[in-house]
Amino acid sequence: MQGEPDQPLTAEADVRTRTQSDSGTPAPLEKVRRRRPGAGRRRDPRIDEQILVAARRVYMEAGWEGFKFDTIAKAASVSRDALYRRYESLEDLLWAVLLSGANLSLQMDTSDARTVLHDFGMELYDYFTKGGGALALRVHLEAWRFPELYRNYRDRLLDPQMKDYQKTITALLEREGVDVATVNVQALVEAINGAVMFHALLNQATPHDIGRTAASREFVKIQIDQALVVTGLVAVPERR
Repeated sequence: MQGEPDQPLTAEADVRTRTQSDSGTPAPLEKVRRRRPGAGRRRDPRIDEQILVAARRVYMEAGWEGFKFDTIAKAASVSRDALYRRYESLEDLLWAVLLSGANLSLQMDTSDARTVLHDFGMELYDYFTKGGGALALRVHLEAWRFPELYRNYRDRLLDPQMKDYQKTITALLEREGVDVATVNVQALVEAINGAVMFHALLNQATPHDIGRTAASREFVKIQIDQALVVTGLVAVPERR
């Protein structure tokens, strides 16, 4: 039953929504007709985005327990049928939401490694200060209640993403002539991600904090430089 942590969350569920009575006791599972996603009339891409925006907001505010087709349809100002034509299950919809907010990438280009990582740090900072990171944080915060959902997110998205980061950073350092055998690249990746995420959470973007936000973005470069000290790519700053 949705909301009970000991039940796996699978795409093969036979129900669309699950509800609870006002007394808190489980109500009967609500059966609805299943429909093959994509069947019927041509889909409107504007509605696709409308649904994702609404579903993202519902999940950020209410978590998995409040992530229901009825709630999302109302927030998106569409019919439940519009959701059923697009998504086979709530899990499929949530996965689409998570993927839509997980477009962070670390790409090698002709810039030096330090510049590439500074740019990545800015992208990561924006991700966590402008709402996208709240999606990932919600999955982590609810991992103890919905472990299957968390494992699916970690195995399908987070772990492959971190491995790609490590592979790219290794190639960047080798291109700069750094002996990567002396560097724990995983620790470097986690140091960069962890430091930027923590700093971003302390400096959420708000309308009256424009000056503070600009200073915080510059501080991200200092954080990355500190992490790169261990690689020898950045010199240890002199004490003053």
